[in-house]
Amino acid sequence: MQVQFQLKDVGEKEAQLLRDYVEAKLPQFEKFLTHFAEDAVDLRVNAKRFEKNNAYRIEFIGRFPSQTIVAREDSHTIEKGVDLAKDRFLTQLKKYLDELQNEFVSARKHGGLYEPVIENITNEEALMDF
Repeated sequence: MQVQFQLKDVGEKEAQLLRDYVEAKLPQFEKFLTHFAEDAVDLRVNAKRFEKNNAYRIEFIGRFPSQTIVAREDSHTIEKGVDLAKDRFLTQLKKYLDELQNEFVSARKHGGLYEPVIENITNEEALMDF
């Protein structure tokens, strides 16, 4: 999993705190991402500071092969914003993985959406349809 940080109006100390805190939380993400190739998942962490309200907006954007998951939270501290956004992101990720699992099981149960169907058709049978 590749992690990118995009920061806006965030100071040096706050940026380093954010990076360290998110990197400490990465094992919780990786636990659910064992089904995907390492380079198939991109995680972007956006952080923006609102000086007027002394608050932060933390946003996790996960790009998966068939879907993009976005979790966004506003908070007065970076740690709380990361924790809340992480929880939202993991909830959506679990739902996405369940959908993938159900789709795979359903396809196998009903004759195989993932298994190609090949029939031997002779020239005479093909011409009969016309």
